[in-house]
Amino acid sequence: MKEYSGYENLTERGSKVYCPKCGDYLEVVENGWLNGELFYCPREKKVFCITLKDITKKASETFITSCEDKIRLEEIKRKITRKNMDEVGSIINLGKQL
Repeated sequence: MKEYSGYENLTERGSKVYCPKCGDYLEVVENGWLNGELFYCPREKKVFCITLKDITKKASETFITSCEDKIRLEEIKRKITRKNMDEVGSIINLGKQL
């Protein structure tokens, strides 16, 4: 079993995680003995974790391609800085002219 961590941003504005029992917001709690983030519902007094399930067989080829494109676009965005912004803009404009 593979463990995943880094889910703190799931409870930021716009991407809430809800309790499956009462529907209230879950709070991220870190607990080292399970090596990952756990979610706690104060109303139900229950602890939850996220389980990731491989559903690749159910996904279409176009969906998988769009996921890859989105990841590539995010990688490119991370490489753009104030120093190379003008150069990137000129390359984009050159591509539009072709």
